[in-house]
Amino acid sequence: MDAKRRMGEAMGRLLTKKPLKCISVEELVRESGVTRDAYDRTFASMTELAHYEPRYPGQQKLVRSSL
Repeated sequence: MDAKRRMGEAMGRLLTKKPLKCISVEELVRESGVTRDAYDRTFASMTELAHYEPRYPGQQKLVRSSL
């Protein structure tokens, strides 16, 4: 599984537990199993990740557009 997908799935799990503003990058990379460098190369911000449009069958968008 690629890093982008792993981070997207991890963000989805974390968002079921707490709001976006309470999720740290460190928590996200720990949950997803990717490095901080992978996060930095892939997304400019946590908000960008939260709005990530999945390109995988069966995966849903993480948050609604009303952040």
